[in-house]
Amino acid sequence: MLISISTAAKFADEQFYTNKWYSEVGGIGIEEFNALETEFLVNLIQFELFVCEDEYKKYHQMVQRYYLQNLKISEKAEKMSL
Repeated sequence: MLISISTAAKFADEQFYTNKWYSEVGGIGIEEFNALETEFLVNLIQFELFVCEDEYKKYHQMVQRYYLQNLKISEKAEKMSL
């Protein structure tokens, strides 16, 4: 998550924090951060940073469904513990 957020910030904004700052906030060493960033860019997304609207909507809906399902599970568990 940390790597995807920092990559998105670098892509979208002209001013962004350094990798050292992101690594400190994320609680990992700078070497690990840099290795993860390289892995993410090269192997996972192949430097394809732009996302078309249809693809964005698809993943937005998936995340929304996941969140709502987990919210329902959490609410059921909370009711059972009362």
